[in-house]
Amino acid sequence: MQYKPLVMTHRMTIYVALVLCSLAACNRPLRSQPVAPALEHSATSVTLPESPTDLKRLAKTVVQSLKNQDYQALEAQVHPRKGVLFSPYGFIDTGSAVWLPKAVVAQTFTRDTARLLLWGFQDGSGDSLVLTPTAYLRRYGYGRDFAGSDSVLLNQMPLRGNSLNNLKDVFPDADVVEYFDAGTEEMDWRVLRLVFQPFEGRLYLVAIVNDEWTI
Repeated sequence: MQYKPLVMTHRMTIYVALVLCSLAACNRPLRSQPVAPALEHSATSVTLPESPTDLKRLAKTVVQSLKNQDYQALEAQVHPRKGVLFSPYGFIDTGSAVWLPKAVVAQTFTRDTARLLLWGFQDGSGDSLVLTPTAYLRRYGYGRDFAGSDSVLLNQMPLRGNSLNNLKDVFPDADVVEYFDAGTEEMDWRVLRLVFQPFEGRLYLVAIVNDEWTI
C-alpha cells in the first residue's frame, strides 16, 4: 500500500492547528455579554425609607397627588426606568395592563384626556375596558377617598373575597402600601395598592393596582 506522506502531513498540520486554536480559545477569558446598566447608588442620592413611617409618608404623597389631580407631582414619584403600570384588578394581566413611561404620565392625564385606552378586561363579562385616562382614574385608580382611609397596610395584602393576587409574582421584592375602603355593603369594598421599587438610592412608584370584589 502506497502512502502519500505530503498529503497526510498537510492534513495533520491543519488538524493540529485547529486543536491548538481550540485550546487557546478555552483558556482565553470569556467576553462579557451585554447586560442592562447596573443601578448605581450615588452617595448624594436620597436614601431609601428606613422605617414604616417613611414608607407611609411616601405613599401618602402619591395618594394626595391622585386626590388633588396633581399629575406633575404623581409623575415625580414614578420610576425613571420602569415607569408605572396600572391594573384595575388585583390580578395583574401584564399582557393588557397599561404601562406609562415616566415622561408621559402628566401629559396622559392632562393633555391626552380624550384619548381612549385599553386598560384591561372587565371582570365577569370579559368586555374590553376602554376608557379615557381621567375616566379610568375616576372609576378605578382613585375611585374612593383612599386619602381618608383608616386602613393602611405596609407589605401586607390580606385575602379579600375571591380576588386573585399575583402582585409579588410581577413585582418581586417590591414594597407595597395598601389602602382599604370597606364601602357601604359587604361586597362593596375597594383597595388601592401602591407598589414601590428602588432606583439610585430611593423608592419610586412602579404600579398602581386596584382591587375589588370579582365574580
